[in-house]
Amino acid sequence: MAIKAPQDHKKSAAQIEAEGTETTTIEYNGHEFTFPSEAQDWSAGVLLAFEDGHAVEAIRRLVGTRRWASLNMDNWTGRQINELFTAFAEAAGFDTAGN
Repeated sequence: MAIKAPQDHKKSAAQIEAEGTETTTIEYNGHEFTFPSEAQDWSAGVLLAFEDGHAVEAIRRLVGTRRWASLNMDNWTGRQINELFTAFAEAAGFDTAGN
C-alpha cells in the first residue's frame, strides 16, 4: 500500500481549487483509491460504517458503487477488503479501523 499526494479523481482541477477540498490517494492491489483527506468531509454513511466496524460497507461507500462494480469487488476476499479498510483508516489518521 502506498499513500500518494492529495488529489481528486472525481472533480476537475478547477473544482478542487475552488472548493479547497483536499484528497488522499492510496494504492492497493494495483488500484488507486482517492477519497477526501479529512474524515469530516466523508458522508455520514461512511462514518457510521467505520464507527460500527462494517468494513465492507465503509469501503463500498468510499469507493463508490460504480467503481466497486467496475473492479468486481464483490469477488474480492475478506482479507483484501479488510486490508483496504485498514489502509483507508490509517491514511485518514484513525488509530485502528473503527476508532
